[in-house]
Amino acid sequence: MNLRHNIAAAVIAAALLIPVQGAFAEGELLNINTATVEQLAQVPGLNEELATGIVQYRDDMGDIQSMDELTEVPGITKELLESIKPHVGLEAVAGAECNC
Repeated sequence: MNLRHNIAAAVIAAALLIPVQGAFAEGELLNINTATVEQLAQVPGLNEELATGIVQYRDDMGDIQSMDELTEVPGITKELLESIKPHVGLEAVAGAECNC
């Protein structure tokens, strides 16, 4: 029984890592409107607290319409925003116009 739990835990852990590693494929940007806290926390310059803030803001306000809107998230400065732009992008989820 203990072996089954260990195997199950290893499979789950591996499955959770796959989307995060795939988020930074060459030429691809992480969609800020669909990324999970875990994926966002992997972006250089972000941590779990900032990633949680982004997801909370998105949940409260709806799809993020422009990258500059991220500065409304506590802790995201203009300088930090510039440093994460090479890793993240925008694609509206709800079909709203995006002024990316």
